[in-house]
Amino acid sequence: MVDITDKLTQYIFAGVCKNLSEGSAETGMLNEYEEDFRTGMDIGAMAGLIYDYTSGYPFLVSRICKLLDERIAGSAVFPDKKSAWTREGMLEAVHLLLNEKNTLFESLTGKLKDYPYLHDMLSALLFQGRVIPYNPDDENIDVALMFGFAKVGNSGFVTVANRIFEMRLYNLFLAEERTGDSEIYKAAEKGRNMFIQDGRLNMRCTAHAVEICR
Repeated sequence: MVDITDKLTQYIFAGVCKNLSEGSAETGMLNEYEEDFRTGMDIGAMAGLIYDYTSGYPFLVSRICKLLDERIAGSAVFPDKKSAWTREGMLEAVHLLLNEKNTLFESLTGKLKDYPYLHDMLSALLFQGRVIPYNPDDENIDVALMFGFAKVGNSGFVTVANRIFEMRLYNLFLAEERTGDSEIYKAAEKGRNMFIQDGRLNMRCTAHAVEICR
């Protein structure tokens, strides 16, 4: 029997979800999932959704799959695998992930303390909407990319690596601002529902709020 957690992790990490709509050869793998587990999930939709939140970051992909398989399925709200492996189940897994302590997030916060310029760069990306073009000679950018905190988008600009990191860092930076009772924190807390839309950080609204606070 195939371990669905491991198989789905490999599947998404390989980026297969990007070409599912084209009827790729990997469809056979999806059939194998259903033959073994009969979850009834829409593998194409789920793989795309997980990739959308993780950008294929291995730990995050694996953790979300594990949460779905072991904690979401069988819960009061999602009593079986069929109900768990849905968009709603996925969002619940993201919620659990963002509120847990794990080695990845501990490493993330530790690196931000060890490399203050990383903290400043990521904060500028999230709260000021700063546009940072990729420069291969910029050591700070290289470090952010090396640690997996950032990536270079198709436009050639540096962005936070994935949605999960965006939201986790957003909460971390807000917690730091809270201790100082800053105007940025007050504005962000007042408009939290505006900043987080459909589980994603709205960069335009966040940057606008920071500009107002200046």
